[in-house]
Amino acid sequence: MVYDVVIFVHALNSPCLHKYIHLNKHFNKNNLKSCLILDSSSKWGADTASINNCIENDKDCGKDVYNFKTMSESLNFLNSLSYKISLIPSNFYKANTSIGNRHVAITNQKNATPIQISDHGVDFYICDSVNNFQLSTKYYEKTVFYDRVLKKRNSTIGYSGCLNWDKVENCLPVYYTKNEFCKKYNLNPARPIVAWAPSSVARTVLDGASEAYKEVTKLNNVILKHHPSEYKRHKAHKIGGKWTHEVYSTKPTAVLEPEDTHWWYKYSDVMLTYNSTISNETLMYDLPIVYLDANKEENCLFSKDIPNEFRNQYIFAGKTCDVKNLKNFIINEDYKVNESIFEETKKIIFEGLESYYFYDNITKKVKDLL
Repeated sequence: MVYDVVIFVHALNSPCLHKYIHLNKHFNKNNLKSCLILDSSSKWGADTASINNCIENDKDCGKDVYNFKTMSESLNFLNSLSYKISLIPSNFYKANTSIGNRHVAITNQKNATPIQISDHGVDFYICDSVNNFQLSTKYYEKTVFYDRVLKKRNSTIGYSGCLNWDKVENCLPVYYTKNEFCKKYNLNPARPIVAWAPSSVARTVLDGASEAYKEVTKLNNVILKHHPSEYKRHKAHKIGGKWTHEVYSTKPTAVLEPEDTHWWYKYSDVMLTYNSTISNETLMYDLPIVYLDANKEENCLFSKDIPNEFRNQYIFAGKTCDVKNLKNFIINEDYKVNESIFEETKKIIFEGLESYYFYDNITKKVKDLL
């Protein structure tokens, strides 16, 4: 059998698991013979139980999905296949450069085309041996993350959106009604649900970020989702091996299990954060976001005094609020925005793309290339 496209994933952002499985299913439904290769070989690998849960809820999601316990097994399986295109997630390359290079080498030996895709966000970690790139959107091309890609000679560069931003309700490991979600996390469904997205451990230790953490967790009906790297215990030694909520929460706060991320976005009324790029995901759910203390010099997402990654072109559908005013801001529901802002922001960020969804855009790109 010859596959049109192989999706090979080593480093996996857990909330993206069902999106990869859905992407594979979407390819096959659109007459592209595709397979998805996952592995459980490291702390960044896919969780076997979660994969099985995703597949059990929709048997079509399990078609041509393979999971291996070691990287050598997954690479050997890749080498045994015949295929025309291989998709390389950017986050995968960031996590393990050597494995990324081996993957590309196998693909090149088969005279197939490796394409590096944006699966994590605006940040993009380039594989030097690849010459075909699908970045997220042209709006973000001035970021430092894209500099090396855009300056790479003889490269094919396109834009397809970002897999991590896609709102996908297919192939999920579990399904909840709002009442079921609230019961699981001891939230009151009759009151506004406040989602809290703290920074990574390395940034949470900053004074402004830790102060925001303390003030948010004073509020009621809050549920927090750790930064993806914290679920993998990355840099936990900086806070004595503890979780950030154990160090900075003012009172006990609900902590999201990463496989429930879709429902967190869907059922929350407002998203609070300090300097996360999570606004690209909240945008797809029409969920207003509030950036806390955006005027602080240390807040690198907005500071004009720091030559940050986004070069002061960051855009989001929401508001800003000083931490000292946060309690009344939430009580008065000042976070609410005109619903038209979501569509207006999407049009700016996704200008030039036929769809807001990565799986639609990349399907067309692959068909065009074939």
